[in-house]
Amino acid sequence: MTRIELLSKISEALRTPTLPPVRADDMMRLELLDSLLDQLCCLNPTIQPGSTRSFAPIATGRWRVAFAPHIIKLSALGYVTFDPILYVLNAQGGIESNVQYKWLGGVHGWLSTRGRYGSRDEDEVSFVEWDEAWWNPGAAVPTASPADGAFASIVSALGDAGFVSAFANFPVKYLDRDVCIFEFPLSGTRIMAVREGGSLDVW
Repeated sequence: MTRIELLSKISEALRTPTLPPVRADDMMRLELLDSLLDQLCCLNPTIQPGSTRSFAPIATGRWRVAFAPHIIKLSALGYVTFDPILYVLNAQGGIESNVQYKWLGGVHGWLSTRGRYGSRDEDEVSFVEWDEAWWNPGAAVPTASPADGAFASIVSALGDAGFVSAFANFPVKYLDRDVCIFEFPLSGTRIMAVREGGSLDVW
């Protein structure tokens, strides 16, 4: 298949039968998406996708995680849903992550982090290093400032303690204007993020 045909197949697999996140027990769909991503990465159109030269012109904007096997497994184990998982990147190398969680009994809220992103080797490996973390339990939307989060000083300290630089490197396997596929080293799985409003934004 061509790259365009693969992107169309991935879009179809994301939409059918329900929108992401994919359920952990939907093994056929998980395996199909994984196979399609294998093929798509072989047709990566971007030279040195983890380099500043390659991602700087297209990184800025809002991205949403469409496929993340390690999150799917974690959600099934804890009976919790993490969705949406959003990344907001700016042209100055800043990044913010906002993750909504929904648990049993209507428990919900947002977990957020803020830091910087860049290239580790100006080739394939990018990095994300978090500087701030905050928590908005029960909130419909995340706050803009970490100081407005619950237990701000405690959550910030836990965020600092949980950050491990060895796990901050993310090899980029595919990159175009609307899709980024990168490896998550801690779990050895791939994550696909899509640009909001882009060709693979199925929501």
